[in-house]
Amino acid sequence: MSHLTYRPEIDGLRAFAVVAVILFHMEYQWIRGGFAGVDVFFVISGYLITARMKKDLENQTFSFRDFWARRIRRILPALILMTTTTLVFAQLFGFRADRPEIAKQARAALFSYANLYFFRDAGDYWRPQSEESPFLHTWSLSIEEQFYFVLPVVLFVVYRLRPQWLRGVIAAGVISSLLLFLYGCRFYRIATFYLPPTRAWELATGSYVALLKQDELAESKPQLTPSVLMPSGFLMVIWSFLNLSTLNAAIIFSVIGTAFIIAFSSNGLCHSLLSHKAVVHIGQISYSLYLWHWPVLVYAKQFGLDVQTLMLLTPIYLLSLLSYYFVEKPLRNHKARVSVIFVMYILALGCSAFVGSSLPHYDGSEFEKQHSFGHYFDLKPRRRRNDRVETMFATVDLPKRDSQLDAYRNGGIIIENQSSSFPRIVVLGDSHGSMWADTIRSIAQELEIKTSIITMNGVPPLIKLPLSKTQKGLHLTSEEKYLYDKSRTEFLKLWKPDLTILCVRWEYVSEADTTDLLNLLEKYSSRTLLMEQPPELAMIGNRNALQYMIFRGIKPESGRKQYLPIGNAKRVNAGRDLIRKLSETRRNVDIIPIYDIYVHNSQAFVLDGRKVIYIDDDHLTTYGASIGKQRIKDAITKAFESIEL
Repeated sequence: MSHLTYRPEIDGLRAFAVVAVILFHMEYQWIRGGFAGVDVFFVISGYLITARMKKDLENQTFSFRDFWARRIRRILPALILMTTTTLVFAQLFGFRADRPEIAKQARAALFSYANLYFFRDAGDYWRPQSEESPFLHTWSLSIEEQFYFVLPVVLFVVYRLRPQWLRGVIAAGVISSLLLFLYGCRFYRIATFYLPPTRAWELATGSYVALLKQDELAESKPQLTPSVLMPSGFLMVIWSFLNLSTLNAAIIFSVIGTAFIIAFSSNGLCHSLLSHKAVVHIGQISYSLYLWHWPVLVYAKQFGLDVQTLMLLTPIYLLSLLSYYFVEKPLRNHKARVSVIFVMYILALGCSAFVGSSLPHYDGSEFEKQHSFGHYFDLKPRRRRNDRVETMFATVDLPKRDSQLDAYRNGGIIIENQSSSFPRIVVLGDSHGSMWADTIRSIAQELEIKTSIITMNGVPPLIKLPLSKTQKGLHLTSEEKYLYDKSRTEFLKLWKPDLTILCVRWEYVSEADTTDLLNLLEKYSSRTLLMEQPPELAMIGNRNALQYMIFRGIKPESGRKQYLPIGNAKRVNAGRDLIRKLSETRRNVDIIPIYDIYVHNSQAFVLDGRKVIYIDDDHLTTYGASIGKQRIKDAITKAFESIEL
């Protein structure tokens, strides 16, 4: 069997990469590009796998069986341990309704399709909801494992048929995947983040470095010395950790920087730093650190701990040490242990099946049942909901939706009034619009004002002009999104409503996002009201608030109001500041201030006796929304009085 010469500086580079990822996930703003540590890992993996396989091919000792057996021994033991431990913790201490989803995510990690699962289910990696999964980080492992199925076949076939083409084929793979990546970053950001074709260039870059002959690198050193290129590469990697804010073309710096470090490392200050004993130690346990850090941070946040506390590094480090010395290292190189790993694998799958089939709900009979009209006013043309949403709404009373599937492009849901032919009030919104819609409907009926409600969960009402058929909505094809935007603009021009109410989750909106719609409303609507969003609850996320209160041990008491901590206050307040600015700078734009109704001593109002205020972290129940009814009615009445003056 051939062996590669051990290079401690590569372990040192792993150390910097994993520390960057951990600090990024601990939400330290100064290392906002720490996610690029994963890209560094991709390059290193591509290099090591290809270097090993190249030597085996040259020595005629390569075997697919041995190759994949080594991958199994290297990756699976620690992954199985982390997965099983996390499942057991979820079963014993976690929120019940999370269990079916966590079990599915565990299986996705074990079967190496976590990236595909999270692409379909979680969506944007940067969304707060994505952070609720203790297995989210396994997306990168799945990409590597998928790469390991493709790369050896390509290298083996090309080496046997045309060995002189090997570098050319890999270079072509790098270029084509990079071009796809650059295109995807602009038009398909989420798919680009998760899918192998747009990530392959990073691993293939490492492969290309491994295929360079040492004498060729030596010839380049007089002109481009290691004393220049290795430090330059190191600075490029550090720059990416400190300056990137999202996945974009600038990630090339971390990839090229890693390639320079690997290709031109020989001596000097950077080599000494990366080869330092303490740094190498962190690099050696970097895989275990990567595996364990994320579930620790996820559950720390769910149990109300500050993820920025450096104290969390202690359990992360200790778990990683135990994993490395008792599981990862002993099972890495011993051929006879593959059967042991297989048994561990079956047990982990069995554990996931048990957790997934356990009772997902608590007994909420002490509380009044939650009611929500959000589904009734949601105009998306397809009514399917994923399993997570079904679990969340399983304890909620939802009225049957009776609007037509094409209502999203035919004027929405009309609250009739015989005195006017066209709606005088138009409500435009996302899921927050659906949330307020029943309260606004009640007010419109009391005031006898014809109203149109056009709201769609997950799709903000904001538009970009001129309209285009290349935009997509969360639940809409590009054609449907175009028709949705087109119909709203045409109805606004036709109806010329006295009042338009925008109900949006403002924390995700920029001023530029509002420009085109507000310009349109200035021209065709007499007044516009911007509805504040309610405070957001900490730790709940996409979980049922009633069920979460039971999980937290909260019990209803007649006549008593109860509160929970506010979450994401910085983002929510940024949204409040935005609409305040718009009301000050825009003609005929005002705010419906409701935020303060739901806040007391910096906590959010969640329980009024037995009546639950929230559905999840940011959506109100029908009762919760009705609390703001008088404030909304006053704002609507005042707006009509100003129109009539």
